[in-house]
Amino acid sequence: MAGLVLSEGLVEHPVQLVFDAPVTQCSSKGALVTIDAMGCQRDIAEEIVAAGGDYLLAVKDNQPTLSHELDRAFQDTEDAEDFDELVDFAETSERGHGRTEVRRCLVLRDLGELPSAKQWSKLTSFIRIISERTVGNKTTEEVRNYICSRRLSAVDALVLPTALFDGVASELGDGLGRGRFASRRR
Repeated sequence: MAGLVLSEGLVEHPVQLVFDAPVTQCSSKGALVTIDAMGCQRDIAEEIVAAGGDYLLAVKDNQPTLSHELDRAFQDTEDAEDFDELVDFAETSERGHGRTEVRRCLVLRDLGELPSAKQWSKLTSFIRIISERTVGNKTTEEVRNYICSRRLSAVDALVLPTALFDGVASELGDGLGRGRFASRRR
C-alpha cells in the first residue's frame, strides 16, 4: 500500500534554518522521503536510509561540490555516443491557461567513480528536470537537480518532484503517473 505524508513545522529561531523534522518518525521501510535543498545533507540521508527509507533530495548551491559534480556528470554524458545507455529520459508537455510547459527528465545511474557515490548513503542516481515554460512569446527555463537512493525510472522521477512540490497528491506506487507521462529516448 502506498502512502503520502506531508510535514511542516515552525522554526523557533529563523537563523536555525536546518532541517529538523523527525525523519525516523515519518520514514518507514520502503518510504521515499523528499526534501528541498535545505535538507540535502549527508547526515539526513544516512538517517533516512537507516530508518529503512529512501531519499530524493533537491540539490542547489548550498552543496556547491555536489552541484558542480552533478552538472559535470550530465555535461559529460550529453554528447556521449552511448547517451541512451547512460541516461534514462522522459518528457511531458502540457498546455493550458495560455501557457505551454515542457518537462524533460534525465536520470543518470552510472555514477562510477564519482566522489559523491561514496559520500552519500546508498546514492544510486543523479536526476535533472528541465522545465521550459512559454507564455505568449516569452520562454523561460528552470533546471532542478536531485540525488536519489532509489532506482527510479525517468517517468517516475519526472512526476515525483512535480507532484510533491506543486502540491498535487497522487498514488505513490509503482507505475506512478504512467497515464500522463510518456517515456521516450532522445
